Amino acid sequence: MVVRFSCSGALLEAECQAGLHSKGDASTTPPVSATLADPSAAIALLWSRRGLHLTLALASGILAMNGEAPPGACGPPGAVTYWVLSPSVSTHQ
Repeated sequence: MVVRFSCSGALLEAECQAGLHSKGDASTTPPVSATLADPSAAIALLWSRRGLHLTLALASGILAMNGEAPPGACGPPGAVTYWVLSPSVSTHQ
């Protein structure tokens, strides 16, 4: 049976109601962390969000360089993609 949800919040709420995840309790000493079931839609959404943040950070860094490679990078001038994709290039000096 396929169940469709109109938003991610409804999907996560359904997983919680199904007992897949446990809530945390900050009032205890030490505090108890919430636990997500793995595999679950919650874990998939979490990793999707992390992937989007990584992509945004990489794109922002590339755009901030205005087409210039960092000092010490290899490749022809302006070849930003070369040093981004090359594992042997270090930008630390």
